[in-house]
Amino acid sequence: MQRQNPQLPNGCEVTSLAMVLGWAGYPVDKLELYEGYLPRQDFTETPEGWKIGGNPEEVYVGDATSELGGWYCFEGPIVQAANAYLQDQGSDWTAEAVSGLSQRQLNKYLKNDVPLVAWVTLDYTAPVASLRYWYLNDNTFYQPYANLHCVVVVDYGEEGYLTADPLEGWQWVEESTFWDIFDAMGRRAVIINE
Repeated sequence: MQRQNPQLPNGCEVTSLAMVLGWAGYPVDKLELYEGYLPRQDFTETPEGWKIGGNPEEVYVGDATSELGGWYCFEGPIVQAANAYLQDQGSDWTAEAVSGLSQRQLNKYLKNDVPLVAWVTLDYTAPVASLRYWYLNDNTFYQPYANLHCVVVVDYGEEGYLTADPLEGWQWVEESTFWDIFDAMGRRAVIINE
């Protein structure tokens, strides 16, 4: 179990990835992954004062070591970081985005002891848009989530889904609560397989 704090107050995705890589037999520290493998883009400002930032589909946006300056990324950058790290280890394992999966597919991975990095929200509350925003490199307006979070889902049973939460530690989350929020966040997930 790795926790994101205090080093990565906004690094739940890369911390979750570090846990899944450890499960696959490649123990790695979250900071090594963040500093050496995760594609990132910090913000710049135009002369007019507009913030220009990265697309979370392509890079981690901002600085995960900063309480206020870090945002998040989605599965693309996590898969990229995992595969670059695994390649450096000479491993045959690869990371794969399995987004859009059904609840039955999710449960099948868990039944086969395959943990998933999953995008949810803090406290499993409805997704909320932030009041802050930025423009992507192509000048598209981007309004981020204010409460995005990422956890590792490792098991399911009568108590719901067992998660390794980079903030809260081990947690059982009631089945419909987990699924509803996972679904609301686009059913985004990443696995590591041989």
